[in-house]
Amino acid sequence: MQRSTHVKGRRFLPNFDSAEKGELGKRDLEKIVNLYNACMQANTDESFKNVSPPTVIESEKILAVKNFMTKVEAENFVTKKDAIDILKDVQSKIIKNESVPNYLIEGLKSSLAEVPSLTTDLDNFVSLLKK
Repeated sequence: MQRSTHVKGRRFLPNFDSAEKGELGKRDLEKIVNLYNACMQANTDESFKNVSPPTVIESEKILAVKNFMTKVEAENFVTKKDAIDILKDVQSKIIKNESVPNYLIEGLKSSLAEVPSLTTDLDNFVSLLKK
């Protein structure tokens, strides 16, 4: 029975001529495994050579949510937890590249209605979301 180091027309192990010629047998299993591992390591290293690590790019909207959440957390008011929960929902929508539904925006506005110091920041944030 003839064994091949080819897979669909491609050489599987490029420097494995001695196996094709029958020079390596069952007793050379360790050498065969070492040749195979060296080949696989070289192929793996080569395939990952040009891959750049994923970069996290925070969009303007994500940064705006984080900044606004920091401002909300700095204030003390009754509906603070609700406002933060809504901002987390908004953030998850933005991360998933989904549109932010109006009910979240309206909920945020109503939970921050009693905090006049955040009115300007809220208006800026809402206008950014609607872009």
